[in-house]
Amino acid sequence: MSCEEWGFNPTAVGAIATAAATCVALFVVIKDARSRLAVRRQALRVAIALLDDELTTLTSYGEGWQIASLLVIEQTTKAGVRETAESDLLASNLRAYIDNQTHLSEQTMLAAIRVLNITSTYRKAFSEKSCAPLNKKKGSYETHYAALTAEVQELRRLMNLESQSCW
Repeated sequence: MSCEEWGFNPTAVGAIATAAATCVALFVVIKDARSRLAVRRQALRVAIALLDDELTTLTSYGEGWQIASLLVIEQTTKAGVRETAESDLLASNLRAYIDNQTHLSEQTMLAAIRVLNITSTYRKAFSEKSCAPLNKKKGSYETHYAALTAEVQELRRLMNLESQSCW
């Protein structure tokens, strides 16, 4: 071997520099993605904690609340009952959370919207003093009562899944 074979080769230096730059770029992208994932998971864990009481209350409106809804509708003289129910069904924390989140998956967002849709039906029935719409079939569910409970449970499941997912 002669010394001329070991000379400076700009193509080889360029290839090494390109490989190094690619590695750095990939590292930055992966680090950014992992960072965003950690923030997303943390935000969902916080949301689960903050929304727990509200979702539990909404579930209670679905579980065996046919009689309670009749009482709310019929007892307009009892102060505060209707206002409490309407305030609970407004689901203001859930609405605020949806409005402020851009990193929710489409599935979770749709589940939250389904919950809000059913609560709107409840509120409308309470304001119209008729619980008849709540006894009607809602999609694949027997009544709006069953639908609310099932949709809240599905929303919780999806939020828990997202808060624990790797990607």
